[in-house]
Amino acid sequence: YPRFFAGAREGGVSQGLAYRVRRKAGDFIWLGCTARPVRDHAGAIVQVQLVGRDVTQRKRTEEALHWLSRQVRRILNSAGEGIFGLDLAGNVTLVNPVAARTLGYAEAGLIGQPHHSLFHYCREDGSPLPDEECAIHATLRDGATREVAEDVFCRKDGSSFPTDYTATAAVEGGRIVGAVVTFRDVTARREAESNLRRAEWLAGIAQTTLAIRHEINNPLTSMLADAAMLEMEGNSPEEEREMIASIVPQARPIRDVVHRLAERKDSPSLRQVGSSRMIDLSEDD
Repeated sequence: YPRFFAGAREGGVSQGLAYRVRRKAGDFIWLGCTARPVRDHAGAIVQVQLVGRDVTQRKRTEEALHWLSRQVRRILNSAGEGIFGLDLAGNVTLVNPVAARTLGYAEAGLIGQPHHSLFHYCREDGSPLPDEECAIHATLRDGATREVAEDVFCRKDGSSFPTDYTATAAVEGGRIVGAVVTFRDVTARREAESNLRRAEWLAGIAQTTLAIRHEINNPLTSMLADAAMLEMEGNSPEEEREMIASIVPQARPIRDVVHRLAERKDSPSLRQVGSSRMIDLSEDD
């Protein structure tokens, strides 16, 4: 208390002291005190007057706000997603640890900074993202909630990561006063989706390979048998002509399988290797 009264003894007014007292009825209240100097006719300070008033309701309101602030901070700290709040100008007003860590900043390094120029300034291809095309700025303008997928945020070190986010307007008294954005780094999810697509593609290739082996094996076996017989001596010219003629219809199923494989969208591109001389395996007109 000495410091509180010192200002009044020096001719000033001291206020802001509050203490809890028990009333005659047994309940407790808070008193807010103001100390003023009392002067004599010559202007000299002769005593200090202490005036108290009941500030119990104000103290309860302050305590409720402190409790609410702690609860909000606890929620922000325990959230699994990145969360940041913005004022109408797009400056960061609050940020949780996940958001700061994901973006590569200390929490204090984000507060008061313009979010767009700090970490939302480019598209996935690296081209600039103007403010007027930013979905978060659009929410600040019109108050509509926006859920955005396949966007990009940039880290402090200049690298970027894919993100999904939701921007929700903060409204007080019917007026937009800012926005709250929740986001998630979806790098791991994208990698999992890519791995799944590759696994499905490889499974399709394996299934196609099995089908090709079955469809090609039989005619190819017959073709090799005829070719082996052609190599043997003692065949008449007529027999050799018949063997050669039989190779073409046996080769057509193999050609058809290759064509179907080439027409599949998930097949690797086929390049002609070696001689450009083509054999016509089509049916005779």
